Amino acid sequence: MKGGVSLSPPLATAILRSAIHHLPVSAIFLYRLLEILGLPFLVVYFLLRALKLRAIPAVRAASGFLPAPTGRRGRRHLVACVSVGEVLAAVELLRG
Repeated sequence: MKGGVSLSPPLATAILRSAIHHLPVSAIFLYRLLEILGLPFLVVYFLLRALKLRAIPAVRAASGFLPAPTGRRGRRHLVACVSVGEVLAAVELLRG
């Protein structure tokens, strides 16, 4: 990361760089291979878990799939907020 900006302290960044460069290529390849092979199993696991807990509507809503608008005021806006400050700012924006 030459010339870039890092949020980590310089010593931690140096330790991470040296650790990554000393890893054998086969270890990195094995990690990537396990990651790729394991992903479908994780997707199936979480899908089955959501079905068992009857959480599909919550998953759909969290993914942005909302029911069709009804009533006189049909417009909807999806606002994603992570922190309390973002929620407070979004409330003020939506009121105004």
